[in-house]
Amino acid sequence: MRLGIYGGTFDPIHIGHLRMAVEVQEKFSLDKVVLIPCNTPPHKENGAAASARDRLAMVRMAVEGRAGLEASDMEIRQGGPSYTVATLEALQSPDKEIFFILGLDAFLEIHTWKEYERLFSLAHFIVLARPWQGGRAEMFHVEQYIRENLPGLAVPEPDQGYFRALHENKRIYFAQTTALDISATHIRKAVNQGKSIAFLAPESVEKYIKRQGLYL
Repeated sequence: MRLGIYGGTFDPIHIGHLRMAVEVQEKFSLDKVVLIPCNTPPHKENGAAASARDRLAMVRMAVEGRAGLEASDMEIRQGGPSYTVATLEALQSPDKEIFFILGLDAFLEIHTWKEYERLFSLAHFIVLARPWQGGRAEMFHVEQYIRENLPGLAVPEPDQGYFRALHENKRIYFAQTTALDISATHIRKAVNQGKSIAFLAPESVEKYIKRQGLYL
């Protein structure tokens, strides 16, 4: 099974997250993309605005009925800070080829993550660049970052269009997805100001936010 893993705070999940997951699934012929809301985000000083229970409920609503997308509570069940290395380790199986999905901005800070060196032996990486991030200059910056911060972990394969991790034959792919200028921060601010978030988040999520009184 070619399994995509897409983690995040999802505070709340929105159309941008979902569109990104669908496009990655199609581009990389993944059997399934699993969206995993974290329990406690270790890189966010103030944590999440909504509870883990609420964020999980919204992710489940957002993917309901969508073939190939699935929600998981595994990081919430583990409790405490959510570390990617623990999640990817728990998912290891001979019948799974794992693809870890993250944004370019997050990738360029990966040397600050817990046990980041091990991540490159546990999964392929799919790094998502927005259209304005995917130019030649940006890729040069990425290559420079890898050389300076991930020495001995990956090398470029320019003719193939990816970087090759030096452990377990894993690869670091870069892909562009449709530019949707939507952020969870913007949605939370709009809700707090009494503005509509119609068409920014799935209707079921919008109704849940109103019903639960989130982000006020």
